[in-house]
Amino acid sequence: MPARPHDGGAERLRLGLIGAGWIAQTHVRSISESSAAVVCAVADVEPARARALAGRLGAQAYSSWTQMLDQSSGRLDAVLVCTPPQHHREPTVAALERGIPVYLEKPIARTQEDADAIVAAAERTGVRCAIGYQWHALAAAARIRGELSGQRLGLLVGRSIGPTTSRPWLLHRAQSGGQLLERASHHLDLQRMIAGRASTVSAHPGWVPLADRERPDGDIEDVISVELAYDGGARGAIHIAWLRSEIPGMYDMTIAASEALLTLTLDPQFTLSGVSRGHRIQQREDRPPAIAAMDLFLESLHSPDHPRRLCAPRDAAATLAVALACERSLRSGCPVEVGQPGRAETQS
Repeated sequence: MPARPHDGGAERLRLGLIGAGWIAQTHVRSISESSAAVVCAVADVEPARARALAGRLGAQAYSSWTQMLDQSSGRLDAVLVCTPPQHHREPTVAALERGIPVYLEKPIARTQEDADAIVAAAERTGVRCAIGYQWHALAAAARIRGELSGQRLGLLVGRSIGPTTSRPWLLHRAQSGGQLLERASHHLDLQRMIAGRASTVSAHPGWVPLADRERPDGDIEDVISVELAYDGGARGAIHIAWLRSEIPGMYDMTIAASEALLTLTLDPQFTLSGVSRGHRIQQREDRPPAIAAMDLFLESLHSPDHPRRLCAPRDAAATLAVALACERSLRSGCPVEVGQPGRAETQS
C-alpha cells in the first residue's frame, strides 16, 4: 500500500489508534522512533483521554472506533487496536473488512471464538494483520531456531518475575485473563516458536500478595507456575510473579538441547548467550523488540508477503489456545489437553 504524503511531501503512513491507554502510548513512543509513520486519528471510549493523546500528536480525536473508521478510513493506511482483550474482535474485523491493515495488541482475543473470527477475517480479506507478540521480531529467536535445528530439544524454562503496569481491567480475570494472558502468554508464544505444539499443560496459582495493587477487588493470581508437554517430547516451564515496583525484575528463558544450553535474557537487555555445538554464543539485539516489531509492520505494508518475524493471527490463536488450556487447569487443578484453534471455547 503506498504511503500518503505528509509534512511537505515526505511520505509517511497515516495511522489510527483505537484505544488511548497505556499500551497505545507505548506504541506511540515506538512510532516516534520511526520517520515512516504518523498518528493522525485517536479513538477512545473516554473522549477526554482521546483528546489528550490526540492533542499531543496533532491528530483528530474520536469518541468511538466506529466513528473513526466511518469518518477517516479512506485516509488511514493502518490502525493499531489497543483495547482490552475482550474488545479486540469488533474493531479488528471491521477494519480488515474495510481493507485497513491492523496491528493488534496481544493477546489476539479473550476467547477462542473471537480469535477464530479475527483469523477468518484476516484470511478472507487478505489484509495485513499482525499481533503484538513482539518477541517474534527478535533476531535472537531466529538464531535459536537455527542453532537448535537437528538437535533434540529437552527443556525450556521461562521466567517473568517483576513489576507490571496495572490497569483497572487487568485485575479482573473475565476481562483480561490476568497474568496468564497479559504476561505468561508472551512466554507461551516464545516457547511455541521454538518447541512447536504443546499437547498438555498444568498450571498452578499462588496467592501470596507480592505487589501492591491499585484495585483491592481484583481476582487474578499473584504467582503462576505452568508446566507444558510438547509433541516432540520436550518439557517446558513458565514462572510468573508480580513484584513491587521498586524491585528489579527478572525476565529470561533457558533452553537445554542435546548439543546446546542457551539463555535468552529478555527485557531490558535482550541478549542471547550460551553454548551450541561446541561454540560460544553472545548476541545482543540492536533495538528493543517493540520498536523492531512496529518497524517490521510498517515496512510490511509495502509488501504482499507476511514477514516471518511478525506474529500472524493464526499463530496468535494457537498461543491463545495454550493460554486458555492453562486457565482451565488453574480452575480445575488438573492437567489439561490443549484445544485446537478453530474450535471455539468461551470463558466463564
